Amino acid sequence: EGEGDLALFVRGDRVVAIDATCPHQGGKLELGAIEDLGRDGRVTCPRHGWCFDLADGFCEDISDYGVQAYETLVQSGIVYVGKPKPQPARE
Repeated sequence: EGEGDLALFVRGDRVVAIDATCPHQGGKLELGAIEDLGRDGRVTCPRHGWCFDLADGFCEDISDYGVQAYETLVQSGIVYVGKPKPQPARE
């Protein structure tokens, strides 16, 4: 725990956090395009176009290659990143 880079995205009045590196080819997810789909949206890997749900890190293209999403809290302008969110079962 406590290792690895995170990508933070401002979504309205909240901040969401996911692992910063795409598990496929190592693309930097913080450089990816954001699509506003639902509450959190999704980010597209800039290297090869795989999409990751910002709410839970699920990869919409290859379900075996999701990234971890994390709980966040914003207080007085400081972003606190907490424990990993549970990964939902999807088909």
